[in-house]
Amino acid sequence: MGELIRPVFSKYMNWNAECDTFTSDTLEGDDLLFWEQTGARHYPEYYKKLSSSMVCACYGGVFAIPIGNYNKYTAKIAREVNDIFHLYEWDRVRQWDSWRLWEAWAAACCVVHIDLEKYGCVLPVMPKNGKHYIGVDIKNIDKLESLLAMDSKRSGESSLLGDIAANGREFVLENYTPRKVAERLLNLIEF
Repeated sequence: MGELIRPVFSKYMNWNAECDTFTSDTLEGDDLLFWEQTGARHYPEYYKKLSSSMVCACYGGVFAIPIGNYNKYTAKIAREVNDIFHLYEWDRVRQWDSWRLWEAWAAACCVVHIDLEKYGCVLPVMPKNGKHYIGVDIKNIDKLESLLAMDSKRSGESSLLGDIAANGREFVLENYTPRKVAERLLNLIEF
């Protein structure tokens, strides 16, 4: 995915693919506690970097074909057989969810992911492509090019990417805070 979208994004902004090395050596207090509680996922410098970024690539997962997706072993076998015989075209993505996706939305960073609806991703409340995130259709990269070109021409107006980032933050705070997720769960199990 990075190889596909990097040339497009690089026309309009800097593409930063740096990987930071995090350690707990400088952490103390709550930050050290959160570091320990999250299996070393909490790191204040990461959140500062994310909050100061306009756009964040949050895609991930495995492209899959329409059979064998309910068990990792059958999925692997189906993928290997399909690679030989080309019986199916992949039409969905498994394991697409990531910490970075939710963190980027919460940080008001414009999320770039695959087109969630097109590639079979399901959430209780679905974000809208082009409003809450930029969903990439890997078979139609021209749509991404058009969106970025349009954003670059908006002089004097608010940035389209900035609007998407703000909408994404609002979406995730309205629908995916711990309280909202717990309320949805309690409503499901209420008798």
